Amino acid sequence: MKKIRFFLILLTILVLFFSSWGYADSPVTSTPFCETYIDIPLVQQARRNGILTDEMAEFLFSPAQVLGEKAALINALGWDFNGKSNAKRFAGFLMTRYGFQTRKIPLDSLNGDDLFCLGYLTLMDDYFHPGKALPILKKAVRFKRTSFTAHIILAIARAQYAMDSDWCQVWKYPEDVFANPILTLDLREPARKIIYDYLVLYQESCR
Repeated sequence: MKKIRFFLILLTILVLFFSSWGYADSPVTSTPFCETYIDIPLVQQARRNGILTDEMAEFLFSPAQVLGEKAALINALGWDFNGKSNAKRFAGFLMTRYGFQTRKIPLDSLNGDDLFCLGYLTLMDDYFHPGKALPILKKAVRFKRTSFTAHIILAIARAQYAMDSDWCQVWKYPEDVFANPILTLDLREPARKIIYDYLVLYQESCR
């Protein structure tokens, strides 16, 4: 009888474990939409090396690149459980490019694209602490009010933050973006699908 009881308890634990296995990752780490931009050489390089180079920084600064392409490059740089330092490297490029003489970057002096890139790099570098990236991404959205890319990355950051407290919000934040009719779809459709297909898994938490 004790063996049967132990077996039932073990079986229950295993069922609970595997039923939640799909959520083992997170909004930041489980949305590799860079896969749909692999035709861009620098995105390929970023995916291989994972380190922001001078050439990549110029790509992020370039007004010729749409925000979705810049987001794809940052996404390709990836994340690491122990953290990365690409945001710090980009901050150095910003300091040099604009000749800032301050110890910290004056965020109010940056344009929308620069804020977005700095914010998303910050998020990817330290996804365990999305609160660091949120203020920067919120500032970026004020400039990029109609950009789907800017709004969905902010939603991913908010969803990451909500992972510790409210899994329903993990879905609600991106849902609002996908349902927004005024946004310019500056992120490729297959990339949008990768983001949607992962985050919609959390919809069941709202029931």
